[in-house]
Amino acid sequence: MVARCYAPGASIPSGMANRNTDLYNYYVDFAAANKLEYMMIDAGWSNNYDLTKVNPKLDVQGVIKRAREKKVGVFLWCVASTLLKDLNKNLDFLNSIGAAEHQSRFL
Repeated sequence: MVARCYAPGASIPSGMANRNTDLYNYYVDFAAANKLEYMMIDAGWSNNYDLTKVNPKLDVQGVIKRAREKKVGVFLWCVASTLLKDLNKNLDFLNSIGAAEHQSRFL
């Protein structure tokens, strides 16, 4: 049996319901402090079927702005089939909110 010792630190709640501006600002600060060039905001920042319907608990533009000020780029995850429904509109939207890139899966 291996004994484990955990140092005290910030508790980061998991799960889609806990994704909010404060959580992602914490991630931005962590990325900046550790000189990470990019971070990703995973599923939950928008509606999976309409990227323009942003989660009201998350000021994604504000998080991206904060990240940019700290020299951290933000990737946004999205469902590929949603992205492709209206590719130009969705890419324009991602660009308008300041995303550095997008990552998509699941056709």
